[in-house]
This record gives sequence, C-alpha cells and structure tokens, in this order.
Amino acid sequence: VAARIQAGEDRTQADLEFHGAIVRATHNAFMMRLLPIISQAVETAIISGEHGDKLAEDTLRDHALIMEFFEKRDPTGVEHAMAIHMLHAMNEMGLETT
Repeated sequence: VAARIQAGEDRTQADLEFHGAIVRATHNAFMMRLLPIISQAVETAIISGEHGDKLAEDTLRDHALIMEFFEKRDPTGVEHAMAIHMLHAMNEMGLETT
C-alpha cells in the first residue's frame, strides 16, 4: 500500500489485500462476515478520491503502526492501532464516531 501511495498509483487492490490479510489473521467469524462491508467502504473512499491526500497520509502512518505492533506480536497494540486507523478514516469521511 505504501509503495502505491508514494508512487501516486491506485492503491485500491493493495489496500483491500492488506485489510483482508488482517481480518483473516484474526480467525474471527464475525470479522470475516464484515470484510465485504469493510472492502466496499475502503474501495469507495479510495476510488472517489474525495478524501485525497489526508486519507493517504493517515493510511501510511496507520498501516506502519499496525505492522509495527504485528511484528512485536502485541495484540493490544494492534487493537489500538486499528482503532486509530478506523477513527482517522471515519473522521476523514465525515462519519459519526458515537
């Protein structure tokens, strides 16, 4: 995802694969059922281009943080990093967080 963003290329497929890999790693049946909805939201946000550079910047930072905690095998850190990522995306898209 980072390489695509930095090259100014479409990152849609890479982003979908990133999120899919994380969901599969959870081994959580609910998250597996939620994945198509997550994928649709991600794809819509990226393709629309409406949220542009800010969303891309947040994505770079957030994905790096998520991967850092995965590498440390720190599930609490991953959970918090994912929450930050979701809040950034929701804020950028003007969605309510309550």
